[in-house]
Amino acid sequence: MLRVPSQQHGPPPSISTLWHIDEGHDAAVFSSKFRPDDACFASGNKVGRICQHDVNVAEPVLSWKAHEGIINSVDYEKSAGQLLCTASSDSTVKVSDTRLVGEDSTGMVVEIEDAAASEKVFRALWRNEREIVSCGDDYCTKRWDLRNLRDGPVCSYFGHVSPVRALELSPCGRFIVTGTTTGSVRLWLVDEQGLVSEKLAAAQKFHEEDIGRRDEVVKKCQNGEAFEITELKSLSAEAEKSQVELDRLKKIKSNHDVMPYTQATIALESPSMSISSVAWRDLPDGTSCLAFGAYDQKVRLFNLKADAYYVVKTPKEK
Repeated sequence: MLRVPSQQHGPPPSISTLWHIDEGHDAAVFSSKFRPDDACFASGNKVGRICQHDVNVAEPVLSWKAHEGIINSVDYEKSAGQLLCTASSDSTVKVSDTRLVGEDSTGMVVEIEDAAASEKVFRALWRNEREIVSCGDDYCTKRWDLRNLRDGPVCSYFGHVSPVRALELSPCGRFIVTGTTTGSVRLWLVDEQGLVSEKLAAAQKFHEEDIGRRDEVVKKCQNGEAFEITELKSLSAEAEKSQVELDRLKKIKSNHDVMPYTQATIALESPSMSISSVAWRDLPDGTSCLAFGAYDQKVRLFNLKADAYYVVKTPKEK
């Protein structure tokens, strides 16, 4: 049995070391992902089989048939690392509990039967322990609540005009970045409707506070008490300003209530060739780095301040 080398101090070795070659598949491997504890990793192949490997053992510790097509992505749920979601060309997304996998059980606990309008599903990622985000051949990205799949996706993200092959979530879970076969790369707010409701509630509270402060001064005036006219003008202006913001958010909320999808926050400059992969990394200075690879043999890096896009805008402002 091979053991993982212990952490070494000082400069990294000048060459890499092959620990071992993991076996167990009988067809080409299309996807792989480490478990959060790094003790295991999963891989999916061309004919729908998953293998879970111990990093110290060449033979898989688990192997089961999960799909009827290529497994394009595998992803472990991060809190416990026992649930594995998989996206396949058979148009489904499945969640397997690796603790239940055995000779007579695939461990499947959830299946999204038609995750991409009967087309291929290219990626499925955990957002949290209850939600999965997927993308596929139907030009669309979708967010699913595993507790209520009967009503379909919680939200659909429309705007691309070609299959969405690449998908990544920000570490905070507030943003999605997607890439398509025609080179389009876009950034989305994951829960724009939730953000609108949150901002609207805060705006309502601020406006009520502004009205309260203004009315206190008005009451002094009505009672013949001393007051500063400049203070009254200032408080009235603040109340008017908060009313404008409240009305703006109410309008946006009304639009969202009748529009069951989310539009992209920004479109990033990208090539005209297919995007094959995207990655997100938060940096120590508070900004984020986006990287995406394309069929033009280039990788592009973007630096952005993601929090600047955590705002709600009208369709015209977008």
